[in-house]
This record gives sequence, C-alpha cells and structure tokens, in this order.
Amino acid sequence: MNWTFTPFAAPLFVGAAAMLVLMVWAWRRRGTPGVAYLLLLCVALAFYSVGYAFELGSLTVDGVRFWFKIEYLGIPFLPGLLTCLILDYLGYRRWLNPISLTAVFFIPMITLVLGWTNETHQLVWQNMSIDREPGFTLTTFDRGPWYIVYNVFVYLQVFAMTFIAIRAFVRATGLFKRQVVFLLVAVLVPTIVNIAYQSRLVFPGLDLNPFGQLIAAGLVSWGILNFRLLDVAPVAQEAVVQSMADAVLVFDSRQRLVSANPAALNLLESPTLSIGKTFAELFAGWPDVLGAGSGQSRREELPLNLKGVERVHNVTATPLASQPGQAAGQVLVARDVTTEVRTQRALIETNFRLEALRVFDASLSQELSVKHVVDVAADAALRLAGADGALLVEHGPEGFRVLKGLGGYESMKPGALLEGSAGILGRVVRSRQPDLTLDTLNDPDYVARIATTRALITLPLLSGDRLLGVLALESADPAKFTGDVMEAGRLLAARIASAFDNARIYEERDQLVRELDSFAHTVAHNLKNPLGVIRGYAELLALVQMPETGKMYAERIHKGAAQAFEIIEALLLLAEPRALDEAKIGAVLMDSPVNAALGRLAPLIEQHAARVATSDNWPVVRGYAPWVEELWVNYISNALKYGGEPPQVTLGWDKQPDGKLRFWTQDNGRGLAPEEMAKLFHPFVRLDQERAEGHGLGLTIVQRIVKRLGGAVGIESAPGKDSKFYFTLPPDKD
Repeated sequence: MNWTFTPFAAPLFVGAAAMLVLMVWAWRRRGTPGVAYLLLLCVALAFYSVGYAFELGSLTVDGVRFWFKIEYLGIPFLPGLLTCLILDYLGYRRWLNPISLTAVFFIPMITLVLGWTNETHQLVWQNMSIDREPGFTLTTFDRGPWYIVYNVFVYLQVFAMTFIAIRAFVRATGLFKRQVVFLLVAVLVPTIVNIAYQSRLVFPGLDLNPFGQLIAAGLVSWGILNFRLLDVAPVAQEAVVQSMADAVLVFDSRQRLVSANPAALNLLESPTLSIGKTFAELFAGWPDVLGAGSGQSRREELPLNLKGVERVHNVTATPLASQPGQAAGQVLVARDVTTEVRTQRALIETNFRLEALRVFDASLSQELSVKHVVDVAADAALRLAGADGALLVEHGPEGFRVLKGLGGYESMKPGALLEGSAGILGRVVRSRQPDLTLDTLNDPDYVARIATTRALITLPLLSGDRLLGVLALESADPAKFTGDVMEAGRLLAARIASAFDNARIYEERDQLVRELDSFAHTVAHNLKNPLGVIRGYAELLALVQMPETGKMYAERIHKGAAQAFEIIEALLLLAEPRALDEAKIGAVLMDSPVNAALGRLAPLIEQHAARVATSDNWPVVRGYAPWVEELWVNYISNALKYGGEPPQVTLGWDKQPDGKLRFWTQDNGRGLAPEEMAKLFHPFVRLDQERAEGHGLGLTIVQRIVKRLGGAVGIESAPGKDSKFYFTLPPDKD
C-alpha cells in the first residue's frame, strides 16, 4: 500500500465536499452572472484539494508525482477562472470574448500539458524528494523555468483582479459593496498564502495554497448565504444605476433593502441609509408607496412630500427571480415626474378654459339680450376661474349697479346699488386696468363682501374706450388665481364687454323699431279716415254736372286718394310681419290662399285678358294663411302688369334639395337683366315706369313675410325670356 491517511488530509476532503455543495447551490442559480465560472472554479479547486490530500499521504516519490498531475487538472486554471468570475459578476462581460479567454487560459493549458509530461523535459519541477518524518509527506523540488513563467503570469492576473475589485468597491453602494469585499478577499487570501508558500518561510515543503483556496471559498460561500451574492448581481451598476437620475432601490426576497443609488438616498432624505431595513420601515411615512412592496409588478403615480414640497413620482416595482418561479427580490424605481404632471395639468386647465370660452361664445349666440349675456357671462367666469363668487356690475353716474351675482354674491339682487365708489372696484374704474389681489387682508381698498375671501380678481369691462362695468372674482385660495387664470379672465372680460354692449344696442334698436312700427300703425290708421273722406267726395264730384275740366280734376283727386290709400295699406302690411311677435303659424293647404288671391285679382285678370294656369295638387306648408295669400297677390299682380300682351301666367311648385317647398309664378314678359334683378325686393323700386301702376312696395312686402315664415325669395330670368318669381316655405310635417 503506497498511501496512508494523515490529519492534514481531513480538511482537504471536507473542503472538496464543500465545493460539491457549492456547485449544487450555484447550479440552481446558473442564470446569474459569474455562476458558470464559479462552477468551474469549484471543480478545479476540488481536483486540487483531493489531489493534495492524497499527496500528503503518499509513501513514494512516484505516488507524489501521480497526485501532482491530478492537482494540475485544477491548479493552472484557478487564477483564470477567478478572473473571469469577477469580470462577469461586475458587468464586464464584453471583455470575456474569445480572444481574451484564449489569452487567459493559453498559459494554464500549456502548464497542464507540461505538468503531465514533466518527466521528459523537467520544465516544471526538478529533483523531487519527500520527507515522512512529520507523519505526513513533505515534498520538496527545484522550480523549473516554466514554473517561474507560470507564477509571473499568475501574479499579473492577481494584480489585475485586485485593481478591478478595488475599483468596484469604491464605486459600489449598500450590499454590493459588501459583495465586492468578499470577491476581493477571494483574491487576496490565496495570494498571501501563495507568497508564504513560495518564500518557504512557513512549513517548507507543505503546500499551503489549497488551504488558502478553501478559506477563500468558505468566505464566498458565506457571502452567498448571507449577502445574496448570487441573487442580485451589480451588472454594470457603476455605469448605469449610479448615474441615473431615477431613484433605484433593490430589495431581497424578504423585502430588505440591499442597494440604493445616490438618487434614492436623496429621495429618502437619509444620508446614513441603513442597508437591511425592510420596505415597511423605509416607507412608513408614505402609506401610498407601501402597496408597491407587494412583490408584484405594478406602476403608479404617487404624490410624495419631500422637505415640505409635494413632488409626484412614477413608482415602478419589478420582481426579480433567480430562476423561473423563484422570487429573489424586487427593484423599485421612482422617477420624478412633477414637471411633466404639472405641464399636463396646466394643459388640461388651459383646454378647460378654452372650452369654457368656446361654450360661452356658443351660448351667447343662442339669444341676444342683456339678461342672457349677463347670466351666461357670470356662470362662465365662475367656472373658468374656479372662484367662490362672481359679480358683474354696471358702472354709471349713480355708481355700481348689480347685474348678476353667483356663489358668495347670490344674495346681491340684480339692480341693487353698491354703496359708494371706493374699494378695489373704484380703483379699477379709475385705472381701467385689471387688478389681481392675492392678500385681501392687507389691501386697504378691499371691501369685504365674502367673509372667506383671500384673493380677488377685478376686471374692467371695456368696449372700445367706454367703460361698461366691472367683473369681480373672489376665492379663499390664492393659489387658484394663477397667471393663466388671470389671462383667461382678461379674454373673457373683453368678450363679455363686447357681448353686453351688442346686446344693449340690440335691445335699444329693437325697442326703437317697435316704437316706429307703432308710430307707423298710428299714422296709417289716422290717415285712412281723411283719405277715405277725400276719395268719397271725389266720387260725388264725378256725378255732379260740371265742366269737363272740373270732372278731370275730380278724377285725379279720386285716383290720388285711392293710390295713397293703397300705400297706407301696404305700409300696414309691411309693418305687420315685424310687429307681430306670435303669428298663428300652422298648417296651410296652399290651394286655399292661391284661390283667394285669384278671386281678389279677378277684375285685373279680366282687364288684361290674361290666362292663368295653376297646379292641380298643392302641398301643405307651415305658414300664416293671410300672409301667404298676400304673397300670391303680389306675385300674380306683378305677372299681370309686367307680362306679355296678353299675359300668360303659370302658378306651380317643386321640392328643393334642402327639403323646403318652392312656389313660383312664371310670366311671358320681356325678361330682366342681372342689374335689374339686383334692384328688386327694395322699397319703392319700379323697373317699368310706363306700365307700372303700383308704388314699389310689393316685393319688399313679399320678402318681409317670407323671411318671417322661415323661407327665402328669388327670381330666375334673362333678357328676352320668361321671368319666374319664387318663394320657399317649410313643409308641414305634422
């Protein structure tokens, strides 16, 4: 038997077994950066440990040479594998390309080959001998030239790994800093042990390297178990996470904080942030955030109060998994979106104000009256500014008269006079400039009308150079009255002033028209009686025996009185469609007013020997029968007067594309030029002065009546062609 058990072999066998356990643990996390190289490192260290355990118990030099070769299945590759593990784990995977891997493992591969063939060339070790006096085998040998080459290569690798690990340690935070410490120990402990072995100052002939390697492996195992070394890896952390403006916090599977970047430290306002605190402990003051610690993927916008200032953060929680189905923790990313949210809110508020102005304009177009304008304006101002009260007052010689009050001003009745002209209202009237008061308590001009008011917007209502009134908006929250609200208020005040001025002018004009219509009726009725008397006496004079000259004068008097009487009747009819606010509009079967008009014009038809053709099937329209009859009388009489000799008149109708019905008279006259048609429908216009016997009001009456009934008038004609006069009316749909 060439081998015997020694006490020094026991820890080596235990270490090899620990490497097998570590391999299983790492295999379960094989997706984590660096694990592949850790597995190979465990294999290499296992070969080294087992080989040296048997070397210590070998009884012959040949046995030692054999176990040397077994050890060399792992020894040459340990530094290279540790280098690759550190590079991969710290996020320098781009360096692990085929060229660099070849450079790292080229010399170890040569060392393996030379170790297994050392008997033929003696390049690795020479003059090997053993000493069994201590109770175990101490092996001594002379170093060959390749042994020196390999060791120089190893120390260069150690120097590079140490530099990379120290650099990562300086830049790392939280748990990652502790992880890097264990990686640094894994490099330095074996190096220190190797230096002691190479110097032969401690136990000459006893290889301390496998013991140092196992100590380093034990520390790495401790890091795996207690600091989640294989659960969360700092891949490119120094290049990405540390420079991010977003706060990044990493939690393990038990919701303990394992890492946080500088932005997270600023967010938590904790320069002495304690790694290891739970999610609930860190966010105890922000209950809205606690829901993000459920371990589920979620994303939400949360308000966070930082140093007394409310900031809005977009908080994203993403679970981490070491492998499918196994949770390894979660990453919480908080992005400050305060600026974006405020911009979005400002855009929404601006759109709201624009929509309020649009609705205000649309509402104004529904009715042109002072009361309507005032009601709509006060409501729009209150909603646009989000105010607690809105007050519209008219300014006049007697002071301020209330037009409308809403909100806190509802107790002010329209028409009430405000006492005095002092206060901010008076200040705005004098300056004619908008006024924004954000602290009413310290404004000496403020007159308290709403007890809770702290801010006041006062806007003059200017139409050109004329001051019509003032719009006042009050709020208990000064923050509501921003610059955008003030600008929107300016636009609204200008629009209110214009609408108010137009409505007042319209009402004054409408009142004037009503008064003129009333005056026209009064004058016309008062003139009808004396004209009737004149016409009657003229008829009596025609029956009295008198010279021909007297009869001629009597006939002229009668004709003039009759013509004046017709003008008065026309004026009354012209005023009637404007004066009647509620005509009896209803269904009118068109054949009734047509037949009535033909009956009234029968003497004129007979006088001109005219031929009149009408439709056999007249429709039903919406209208007022007396007015519709007057339309036909005017059109038919014009056709008789201006038609051919003898006149041929056709009455008809057709349906228009817009659904309305068109009614027309067509004559056989000389036709009209475009410039003549342009003059029609104007008062007192007669195109044929020789043949016309009227007074030029007929077509004007037609236009007034048709417009009142919701229709339109027109003409189709050309020189030398028939003329078609028409009007349209809506059909009756009942």
